[in-house]
Amino acid sequence: VAHDDLHGRWMITNNVMSLSGTTWNYAALLVSTSADGINWNLPVNAAPSANTLLVRPDKSWVVCDNFATSSHFGRCYITYVATALAKRFQMTYSDDGGQTWTAPVGTVNNAVGYDPVPVVKSNGTVAVVATTNNGATMSAFQSVDGGITWTAPITISNLQIHTLANGLRTRSKPMVAVDVANRLYVSWYDCRFRTNCTNNDIVIATSDDTVAWNAPLRVGVDALNSSVEHFVAGIGVAPGTSGATAKIHLVFYQMPDAACVAPNCSIFAVTTASNDGGATWAPTTNLHSKAMKPYMLANTTLGKMLADYHTITYSNGIPFAGIIIANAPVNNVLKENLYVARLA
Repeated sequence: VAHDDLHGRWMITNNVMSLSGTTWNYAALLVSTSADGINWNLPVNAAPSANTLLVRPDKSWVVCDNFATSSHFGRCYITYVATALAKRFQMTYSDDGGQTWTAPVGTVNNAVGYDPVPVVKSNGTVAVVATTNNGATMSAFQSVDGGITWTAPITISNLQIHTLANGLRTRSKPMVAVDVANRLYVSWYDCRFRTNCTNNDIVIATSDDTVAWNAPLRVGVDALNSSVEHFVAGIGVAPGTSGATAKIHLVFYQMPDAACVAPNCSIFAVTTASNDGGATWAPTTNLHSKAMKPYMLANTTLGKMLADYHTITYSNGIPFAGIIIANAPVNNVLKENLYVARLA
């Protein structure tokens, strides 16, 4: 979901699928728009093709340039991957509040990957973080000309991942935020700081230009020898803060015991914050009182699923996040719901 301040439009992207026999295929990238968030226009296809199977758009994300000083103020961007083209990164933009979209373009080298997440800087630069190398690498690329051209991806870091217990369906996908001084903050989960990679921490890498990246830092909310498993992180930077005094908020899931065996595994959605740009972190706070158990979660062909992403949004300076919380099924009917949590 994004808001276009210039045109006063909300917009939501959806990756639509079609059933062919017994096979589901990605078929279209639809964008719905609204002036008030209540009444919505019929969606438009932002990735049209004479044969949609030649595109198969997935993992779409929309952002808008809401900086009045930017030369591209009011331009909204969608990033996605064309799964029919080996997951090639594709980018398109709209200058009319999401009613029409430009022909998609790739990076200068037609790079492939997955999980592209864009963010707009106050100078109009659009930065994208994504996984590449079949999920083994975290990378970034950018456009400095309003989405006309896009650079080749730069490696942020390799990924070192501990596989979660009990077949939970997660992948270490990136999330990105930008501070008022245009520093980028990218979060994911990673086991590099643990001996023998026994469990994951949340880590953060930063960059001031999308090209040179600082080494990932561990979010130290517990001891290095703890058994806690951390995963699926969302990140936000409080408006007006930056650098060494940036106030960073995180939301993620954790299990007290990374080696737990169902049904004894407990899962909590938690939050933490840093007031010094990520140098130190407050202890985590649970966002719900009753532990979730794996049997409460929706099953998929890839395992029990909570969520692929978390995001954080600020309203009047207050951070909010959407989180999935599951309760025990009733008469075999799942009770897995989406909530909005105030983080501070």
